[in-house]
Amino acid sequence: MRPAMISLLLLGGLAPARAASTVLPAGGTLELKGDIVLTGEEELIAAGTASRPCTIVGNGFQVKTDGEWTGRLKLTHCTLKGLGQAATVQRGRTGKLNHAFDLRAGGEAEIVMEHCTFDGSSTVGIVNNGNSRTVFRNNTVLANSLARADKAAHLCSGFFTATGSSRARKYFQGNRIYKTGVYISRATNWVIGGDSDEEGNIIIGLRACILANGEQTVIRRNYVHVLMPVDPVKYPYWSQVTGVSPWGETSENVIRAGHWVVQNVRGNFHHNLVTEVHGHDWLRIGRARIHHNIFAHIEPGPARWGDKGPYGGSSGIYVCYPTDRLEVFNNVFDGHGGVGRGLDAEPGATFPSVRNNVFYRFTRGIGPNWRQRKPVVPPPARLGYADYNCFYNPGGACDNYAFGVAGKTERKDAGFARSDLPAGGQIDAHVDPKFKGPLPEKFPFSDQDVKSRKVTVSQILKFYRDAYTPAQGSPLLRAGDPGDGEGTDIGAVQVSPVKAATAPPADTGAD
Repeated sequence: MRPAMISLLLLGGLAPARAASTVLPAGGTLELKGDIVLTGEEELIAAGTASRPCTIVGNGFQVKTDGEWTGRLKLTHCTLKGLGQAATVQRGRTGKLNHAFDLRAGGEAEIVMEHCTFDGSSTVGIVNNGNSRTVFRNNTVLANSLARADKAAHLCSGFFTATGSSRARKYFQGNRIYKTGVYISRATNWVIGGDSDEEGNIIIGLRACILANGEQTVIRRNYVHVLMPVDPVKYPYWSQVTGVSPWGETSENVIRAGHWVVQNVRGNFHHNLVTEVHGHDWLRIGRARIHHNIFAHIEPGPARWGDKGPYGGSSGIYVCYPTDRLEVFNNVFDGHGGVGRGLDAEPGATFPSVRNNVFYRFTRGIGPNWRQRKPVVPPPARLGYADYNCFYNPGGACDNYAFGVAGKTERKDAGFARSDLPAGGQIDAHVDPKFKGPLPEKFPFSDQDVKSRKVTVSQILKFYRDAYTPAQGSPLLRAGDPGDGEGTDIGAVQVSPVKAATAPPADTGAD
């Protein structure tokens, strides 16, 4: 039996037809001859099932709204072919987007897309106003997406863009995006990923990213891998590549590659794996608490055609604006001998608190600024508090601090390295952290195994945490700042039992 065929015609070929509420039954096909325009309380429902999926053939047309739309769009188990068109380039930049779905929702409108496949289709643009809600879950965006992914940042577009004033909970979960990524701007209460590996998104491809700058955002248990091929013709360089730019609560993610693998952080960024910096920084600028993360690996290839790899980043964390404030504690930074310095800051920018961190395989620990090239005496006071850290460079010497703390002397005063390992030791002293190991020299898992769920985000995180766990007899054990609790270990993995601190660490002003 042939599936039902529904065609929406463009009246007179001049203006889009206003579609009445439409229900596409399981196994049905909807072929567009013009834009579908939803208004008022109109609905579009494709009720496919796993065994009888629906198909929408776009022919380059859109599904969009007009005026105050308060209805419902619900697509389940649906293949979407050729919806929308690629964005044009105007005046040397990406022009107006021609979305596959261009939806502006108000009132109690509901947008649900689940178990859909975007095949040769354009992007999704959503505005949630009123109390409208969106659920985008378990969808697959193939690499033939019409989203723009160029070597130049100004010629790109995200696959999924969302904004709006609705404070209702909205979800982006369990999706597989194989070209560009997620752009959520000034939109509140989005959950990107979730508490389980199944709820986490897998985002792999050219310009893969999660960029989300709204309040009450949760970004959890996602795998983001930016592909940055370099060749002499098509891809001689990449510009301004960011893997994740998060606000709110960001935890338990695996984030791979980028000039700034993570950028513009606000809120609480913790228990993540950040890897394969490509010529710049693992994390750049922010106003946040950065803790219990593992930063490891540099991009194995060249950053630009003609450069010889591996190409090291300028720093682990880089603060470039005077208004930025970062609290950095209980992290592991493994420079692999290729990243220039662990922490860096522009003149006027400071790190209010740097404590309980391991800086491993760096020739320069904290500072100097990359413009400065070499240390100056006395060092610029760009640290508010720096203590209980561990430095170790098995390949040779390391200048632990090229930044200072105002009014304090390094290794003499509490709050400026006096309790760095070994406690009370000499300036630039090193201590082997004695990680459990073996430490991976490159990322050991394949994207293919991640796509198939043979390897999960939880398994990757466990592998790295096991490797960077303090071994028995490690000097990191119970050597951390007592202000974080008696028994605090130095580094990203806490092994020892901790008693609650008698008083919380001083307020740094970080969100």
